Amino acid sequence: MLHWEPPYDVVIKNPKRLGDFVAGAGGCDFLVSERFISLYKEEGLTGIHEILPINIIQMGTTKKSKQMIPPKLFGVYLLRSMTRVNYDEMGIDWMTEPSNDYCRLCGPGGGSSGGSWKSRERIVIEQDTWNGEDLFHPINHSGTYMLSSDAADFISKYDFTNAEVIPAKQAAYSFAKD
Repeated sequence: MLHWEPPYDVVIKNPKRLGDFVAGAGGCDFLVSERFISLYKEEGLTGIHEILPINIIQMGTTKKSKQMIPPKLFGVYLLRSMTRVNYDEMGIDWMTEPSNDYCRLCGPGGGSSGGSWKSRERIVIEQDTWNGEDLFHPINHSGTYMLSSDAADFISKYDFTNAEVIPAKQAAYSFAKD
């Protein structure tokens, strides 16, 4: 994935739904509110490896929304951790089984020789690979945001908007529509 370079300009298409977390903006993992950044630092959590100052160049598409005062938002990149998930314990249903020569660092999944999974029942972390980060991406399960129990408690404690914490044991997911 390419790194987002300045200017960090964003158009907010639906400002009425704006919250502490905003997905789908720019090249970073997601956008967060100034409140989130302040409390994240105050609580001493770890895992955000870069914070970008966002310039909101437009709020909404209607005349009324375009006159709204833009909030202060920040783009964040989470740590790409060496933490690994354990595919053997995740209840994976493979569309294409991994070949024997898949990357041992990146793990199975992701297509090519790593195979392609179509669903999982849960997420299971190889505990001996986790270094205690609070927010991170596991190295062998790209596109997944992981939280420590401290980070999950933090999200609940401050009632951040536009965020949902799903326990790993309940993190079932399917690409296929049944």
